[in-house]
Amino acid sequence: RLDEGAWDEAETLLEQALKDEPNHAKARAMLASLIVLRDPHRAVDLASAAGSVEPTYLFQAEAVKTIAMRLTTPADWDESLPGAALYQEAIDALHEADVQASLEKLMALIQVDRVIDNDGGRRLGIALFTLFADRMEAVRGMRRLFDMYLSSSPGRPSQVTHG
Repeated sequence: RLDEGAWDEAETLLEQALKDEPNHAKARAMLASLIVLRDPHRAVDLASAAGSVEPTYLFQAEAVKTIAMRLTTPADWDESLPGAALYQEAIDALHEADVQASLEKLMALIQVDRVIDNDGGRRLGIALFTLFADRMEAVRGMRRLFDMYLSSSPGRPSQVTHG
């Protein structure tokens, strides 16, 4: 487990490991999860390469892609939906690298709107837990509440379209 205070040192070590062994899947996957909030395009490249070499990193690669897409793609949902402002606030928090605040907004969102961005609040929340729960205690502690909100959410999941 990588503690929050050691991220910079870990990033330096992972960069060096990739210079020494450019195709090291674990180093690629770990570095992708460290940099996704500030360099989403590179994180996607690293995570995709790790997942293609070692299938055990596919779930992590999907999480990186989900987060990166929300950080780099302009809003394309109906802003009149009940959760539009909450969803945008969650994304804005990610732009500030505030994972905990983003998850708090996402938990509020899934209680009122599961339709927005094809259940984007749920997908983004799961991606954030996938990448950050092991190394951020505050995030880890939020998972049970998030799951509870998902299972009891009145936010119209039956209207979610998949595509």
